[in-house]
Amino acid sequence: MRGTFIVPLNATQGVFETFMGLTIEEVHCTYSVSGRGQNKAVMEVLISP
Repeated sequence: MRGTFIVPLNATQGVFETFMGLTIEEVHCTYSVSGRGQNKAVMEVLISP
């Protein structure tokens, strides 16, 4: 693979298995819907070569 890229995805087991061998960084995120105070803490991953 050539070039530079970053792919943000949900942190699920399938993502870790699919992108095994690449750099995977876990990050904490907060999803919110329409700013109504219904925030949800989630874990995402950033994948790069």
